[in-house]
Amino acid sequence: AANAAVNTGGVGLASTLWYAESNALSK
Repeated sequence: AANAAVNTGGVGLASTLWYAESNALSK
């Protein structure tokens, strides 16, 4: 996920944060 964020810049970072939040909420 971190690598994807670097590769795509801001959009990747937003996606990474969204994924992390969604993953935390699903637990």
